[in-house]
Amino acid sequence: MANKLKISELKSHLNELNQKELINLITELQKYSKDAETYLSVKFLGEAAIQEQHKQAKKEILDEFFPQKGFGKLRLTNAKKPSLILRN
Repeated sequence: MANKLKISELKSHLNELNQKELINLITELQKYSKDAETYLSVKFLGEAAIQEQHKQAKKEILDEFFPQKGFGKLRLTNAKKPSLILRN
């Protein structure tokens, strides 16, 4: 198992970067991680992003149990995923 970068080490590396490099790093992070994209949206867009995340999570949960066609799959693990995003 590879060693993880500690917070103090991360801060040290980030202090060495200039503003342009930091912007590139953050935009790359947003592209590669859905969680990072969600976090940055909430951080910079505020309440509008939170409402959108809530609306999307509600839709995913309802679609899991009450789909438009057929019967719901009733997979609790899939229904819990959107609620985990809302909790963070």
